[in-house]
Amino acid sequence: MINKIAAIIGTGLTIIFLLGVTITLNASNMITFFDILPVWIIMGAAIFMMMVEVLEIFNIRIIDKISQKFLRKNS
Repeated sequence: MINKIAAIIGTGLTIIFLLGVTITLNASNMITFFDILPVWIIMGAAIFMMMVEVLEIFNIRIIDKISQKFLRKNS
């Protein structure tokens, strides 16, 4: 139980931090959106991977569900 609570709190705080860093970069007048676009892509991938790990703790296999939906075998 404590592992699940720690996973939720840790992931939530990490997501807030990553979004804060990215939004702070985006607010700069000297940096254009296209300069920050790779940062947004990397942050999105990192947040997605963190969410997959948290869902695995709760025994929700999102990768299996995605593969069943998009990688159906033609029978």
